[in-house]
Amino acid sequence: MIDLNISFFIQMANFLLLLFLLNVVLFRPIRGIIQQRREKLADLAGQAEQFRQQMEEAEQERQNHLRQAQSDGFERKNDLKNQAAERERSLLAKTNQDLAAEAAKVRSQIQAQIETARQGLLGQVDSFGLALAEKMLGRSLS
Repeated sequence: MIDLNISFFIQMANFLLLLFLLNVVLFRPIRGIIQQRREKLADLAGQAEQFRQQMEEAEQERQNHLRQAQSDGFERKNDLKNQAAERERSLLAKTNQDLAAEAAKVRSQIQAQIETARQGLLGQVDSFGLALAEKMLGRSLS
């Protein structure tokens, strides 16, 4: 059985003193370091979450800018197409007017040449008729 003598109480006092000293010298500093590490990890996790949110916001903003730029580009492209189509219509209308005017001018020139030729031929009809009649009759009519 256990004998309760003075050495038992001395060992008990040594054990309690050792426990107190280990707590002061070893356990408390280690617990402090562990607590600091937990705080630092929590702080880093918070910063990582904050950076992740900032990254998502920046990505969302970039997507919005990209959509807006695409929308502006399509709108600009459509405006340019419409302007080009309008310019094409105006050029075709002007060209058609120019061609119609040129055709009218050529027709009038041809008509004038026909009229000049007709007048020239009308002046010669009598002489042609006389020459034809002489050939047919075989004698001179003058």
